[in-house]
Amino acid sequence: MDEKKQKIITVTLCALAAVLIVWRMWPSGAGYSLDSEDPVQRMQALEDLRGQNTQRARSLLRSMTVDPDPRVAVMAIQSMAGNRDRENMSSLVNLSTAAQSPLVRREALAALGEYPEFDAARLVAVVTSERDPDVRAGAAQGLARRADRSTVPTMFRALSDEDAFVRGWAITGIKNVTKVGFMYDSGRPPQEQREVIEEIRKYLQRNRFM
Repeated sequence: MDEKKQKIITVTLCALAAVLIVWRMWPSGAGYSLDSEDPVQRMQALEDLRGQNTQRARSLLRSMTVDPDPRVAVMAIQSMAGNRDRENMSSLVNLSTAAQSPLVRREALAALGEYPEFDAARLVAVVTSERDPDVRAGAAQGLARRADRSTVPTMFRALSDEDAFVRGWAITGIKNVTKVGFMYDSGRPPQEQREVIEEIRKYLQRNRFM
């Protein structure tokens, strides 16, 4: 074997060895644990559970909604929006009303928008009466996800909400129902967009959305 070929083989073997070392050191999904002391590891374990359509996965997601790290708890709740069953819905309902953290309540309400059997009127009630803007925003996000024609009047009124996130989800919900884009900027105060809001009102009434 000439020297040139020997060098090529040596370089190739070294590269393969390096790849093997990296592969063995790289943490696989199966290596992440919900019991890890590292919240990032717990979040990765939740990511592995997100797409598992099993009772065990859903049960584990529910158990992580009370994680001491809010990032982990929120990720578990968000995962429950797609990995659904009656137990998960019941857990989200409880979190949406009883949780101490407005952030947790917000995410629970947003996730409930993905549950067709959950009464949209309960989201409407939160948008119209809740004092905490984060919680209102979660309910508005739930309505936007639901895209229920009957909730358009509530979303229209929310265009004048004092919170920009509530307004943003309200206009998103209206667009999801009507399939129409409106020249409305949720980042601007409602008093600066009265003419735009009035045009939206006319359109919704003319087309019997309200």
